Amino acid sequence: MKSMEITTLSPNLKEYNVEKYLINDTYIMEVNLTIFKGYRVCLRTKGDLSYIFNWCAGKRTTDKDYLKITMLNIIEADDIDLFPLCSRIKPYFVDPDFSKLIEPYFLINLKT
Repeated sequence: MKSMEITTLSPNLKEYNVEKYLINDTYIMEVNLTIFKGYRVCLRTKGDLSYIFNWCAGKRTTDKDYLKITMLNIIEADDIDLFPLCSRIKPYFVDPDFSKLIEPYFLINLKT
């Protein structure tokens, strides 16, 4: 399996609680802290402004990191089309169906 190429975009945005990554020169992952002090982890295709994923992580950084890892594993598995734009209930971990759907993609990292 080819290793994933991840480039940090605009590192100076960290002070504004924004993270931006270019993945395999194809996707842009954005992590934002909202005005409600919760994190959103979003994915879009480079050059497109509409989101493929717009996932609410809630207020904990551990949940934000969980979604980032899960999203990267979904990209690597080339399974993007299997997932919805967002969970039915926010944040994601309150939605049992959504949590059950994404969990195996987080566990991929734990097995290696």
